[in-house]
Amino acid sequence: MTWSATVAAYLDAGGEATAREVTIRFRPIARAPILRQQIYKLHSGASFGEAVDLLRNLLKRGEPESIFCYVDMSFIPATDESLGNLWRCYESDDTLNLSYSLAPAFG
Repeated sequence: MTWSATVAAYLDAGGEATAREVTIRFRPIARAPILRQQIYKLHSGASFGEAVDLLRNLLKRGEPESIFCYVDMSFIPATDESLGNLWRCYESDDTLNLSYSLAPAFG
């Protein structure tokens, strides 16, 4: 299958992961507080911004207070990126690992 055929098949499928729920593990870095429960399940159509909002509520952080959330300790995706797409590209052991800190952790 050519690259364009693969992209066309992906778009025909709606461009979303097939899983209904995505398992997310929140991992603290750089002196961030540890959550009592670190694993959550969110709908695959939910956005990355919704996962950050959940984390903000769990940490009891207000809107003006910063939270930095990284996928696999490497990058911050756009807030409108779907969790299903991130899970499909970056899952490890059927889990999307999101690392968080209260200050920028990487350059």
